[in-house]
Amino acid sequence: FTALTAGLVIMIHYFANGSWLFLVISLGFVLQGGEDLIHAIFSFSRIWGEEQKELTKFVPGTYAAGRFILIACILVAWFLREKFTEESRRIRISLLVIFFGIVASTFSTIIIIKSDLPSFIVLGHTVTRPADCGIIPFYVVAAVLYKKKFSDVKYHTPFVFSIICSLIVGAASQIYVAQSPELYDSFFDMAHVMKVFSYVFPILGISFGTFSMYKEEAEHGKELAFSVQKEKELTAALTLAALGDAIIATDTEKKVIVWTMTNPSRP
Repeated sequence: FTALTAGLVIMIHYFANGSWLFLVISLGFVLQGGEDLIHAIFSFSRIWGEEQKELTKFVPGTYAAGRFILIACILVAWFLREKFTEESRRIRISLLVIFFGIVASTFSTIIIIKSDLPSFIVLGHTVTRPADCGIIPFYVVAAVLYKKKFSDVKYHTPFVFSIICSLIVGAASQIYVAQSPELYDSFFDMAHVMKVFSYVFPILGISFGTFSMYKEEAEHGKELAFSVQKEKELTAALTLAALGDAIIATDTEKKVIVWTMTNPSRP
């Protein structure tokens, strides 16, 4: 559910500014979360009474499919980073993107599971799962691209930096799973822990970005209040300077009821 949470939080930012960077990255985390949910359900041997033979193919397949779909979305998002959607079309566009994303994810998962690559294990070598190892270069390329974006932009939120951290930890999780000779061994479990940990970074990036935004808004509010107060004082000073020697107020019978000296220094 951590990946789903990250995806939904990022999607909210798409609705706020219409950037396709947020839209496609959020799609990747939502689809990854869906793959993780299916992966987890079929991983619980207690549900089925005993570990079924098909799990040895289905579990690695859903794992590889989820990782491939996530990194693909992150790479596509980088190329669409300059694309924005008008506010009136954001909900419709997001629903269309999610629909086509689910369709593409479903077909990709079926193809990956049907192939023998995810379940192909080379025993006696450091890298026992070549398919999972092959995804690592894509994480490296994505991290380099987002690092370039982070360096080129002078003013930015912590979100891009959080994606870079997520990619680094995600690549590390792939290194662990690539060394796993069998399901549910120490490498397999550690890969899943680091994978979930990589989902936390975008949530932190969005949270720190929101915190920074509210902090800047509060500081601007104080500056605005100070400027308004100074303007009022200046207006009062100019008004007094423009008045004569005194202010005289009379009642309806033309009797003087108030006499105020505006400039006592005058003779």
